[in-house]
Amino acid sequence: MKEKFTTIDLFAVLQGLRLRLLGMRLVNVYDIDHKTYLLKLARPDDKAVLLIESGCRMHTTEFEWPKNMYPSGFSMKCRKHLRSRRLVAINQLGVDRVVDLQFGSGEAAYHLVIELYDRGNVILTDHSYTILNLLRVRTDTDTDVRFAVRERFPLESARQDQPLPSIEKLTEIASAGKPGDQLRNTLNPHFVYGSALLGHCLLGKGFSDTVKIGKGFDPERDMEQLLAVVCEADLLFKRLREEHSNGYIIQRRESKPQLEPGPSTAAEEQEDILINLEFHPMLFRQHEKSCFKEFSTFDKAVDEFFSSKSSQKQDTKALQQQRGAMKKLENIKKDHLKRIDTLQQKQEEDKRKAYLVELNIDLVEKACTVIRSAVASAMDWGDIELLVKEAKTRGDPVAMSVHSLKLQSNEICMLLTEPFQEE
Repeated sequence: MKEKFTTIDLFAVLQGLRLRLLGMRLVNVYDIDHKTYLLKLARPDDKAVLLIESGCRMHTTEFEWPKNMYPSGFSMKCRKHLRSRRLVAINQLGVDRVVDLQFGSGEAAYHLVIELYDRGNVILTDHSYTILNLLRVRTDTDTDVRFAVRERFPLESARQDQPLPSIEKLTEIASAGKPGDQLRNTLNPHFVYGSALLGHCLLGKGFSDTVKIGKGFDPERDMEQLLAVVCEADLLFKRLREEHSNGYIIQRRESKPQLEPGPSTAAEEQEDILINLEFHPMLFRQHEKSCFKEFSTFDKAVDEFFSSKSSQKQDTKALQQQRGAMKKLENIKKDHLKRIDTLQQKQEEDKRKAYLVELNIDLVEKACTVIRSAVASAMDWGDIELLVKEAKTRGDPVAMSVHSLKLQSNEICMLLTEPFQEE
């Protein structure tokens, strides 16, 4: 299940947030947990709640999220500096997943900087980007920049747009992948487009979205097509940055277990559970045949996706329990059928034995009489068995029919046949 925003997700959500939130004043700040915060904003004729989860997402929400009884120190600091100030700007820093919310203007301005990558961070700064408070103190290992109170937030370190690579550079990137590696996974670290958009463009140029190096893609033969893939990805990337996007939730249909096997009826299909898997600002080619739900804005799609997460977990758990119960029931049925089959076979076998005993009643009576007489005369059991063996050597028909003696349980095992059965 998708948990975090990609760069194109951020493009799409910011389009909607600018239209909805700019000009509103901050009413209050609440925290749901140590990394998730709610910003309540309002204007005379409208109000909204902006949800921010450090490292993951930001969007408006209509869902009633549970708030902590006592605000955290970070919430208190934000209330002190931001409450009643107007939201005047929402900017993305370069093409990084970093958003700058500006409250107030000039030297009275404050900035709330939200990092939506890696472990994330939410940073409160003054008008000059001097850090006043933050969720997580850290030092960037690449630039050796320290993020802490009274340090300046480094705006200039944001990742900027990169020109399209030459075919030589693209060949170098593709050749660095190992045979059997997925091509989009090899390309992804070198571009900001994201694996979903790369998969969409690979399908558009005749490849599979999961095509592997050496298995469907040859770095020496297919570089012109790969360059066309990257060009299409760059075009869509820029379009998503500038234009309004609808929202799409990609879903998987989970059928409820049926008591009786067979095709599902229309009513049963309506009762199937749709599990949300991913959210995207456009319907990618790899998802066109999947179940999906479309929304008028990407912001609404994301809110629906995360708001229904807990209820879907409960639905999934209930479905797993139902399947477990149905599996147990099916195993019990199989066990019962197996037992019935075994009993029926035993019954048929007993009927066959009784039938043979009836046909050979004289032989059976003679064998029983001989053994009873021997036992009554207090012969040793071993001597009785020896007596039967000697009679067999003489060709005695009664002895020949005795297979074995089980005198300890008062049983004689006999080999009986149908007297009139043809050889």
